[in-house]
Amino acid sequence: MRRFLILAAVLVAGCGDHILGPVQTVDGTWSGTHNGFSISLTMAQSDTVVFGNGTVSGVAGSADVVITGTFKYPNLDVFLGGSEVSEPAEYTATMSQTQAKLFGHLNGGGFTNMEFDMAKK
Repeated sequence: MRRFLILAAVLVAGCGDHILGPVQTVDGTWSGTHNGFSISLTMAQSDTVVFGNGTVSGVAGSADVVITGTFKYPNLDVFLGGSEVSEPAEYTATMSQTQAKLFGHLNGGGFTNMEFDMAKK
């Protein structure tokens, strides 16, 4: 019985959000939630050019976005636009040096300097 309880505790502890170790590119999928909004971005990087797509969701619904911008470690500056977005939003962030996480802000598209952090999945 004791072994079962230890195994159950290990399995439960492993089910939480796990933030990856440090990275130096934005390649991959990043997501975050804050203040009723959820963003999931899949980005690719070629030198300092960033491109990709994603989804922005909130209480009013969701919109698919196209991502264009730049990343020069540790600074990310991308625009989230596309046919489903009336006004593009700009996401500027700084990459953590200790984990795969972006600390940033959203401006435009209805956002005004909204703090928004994302982690790599």
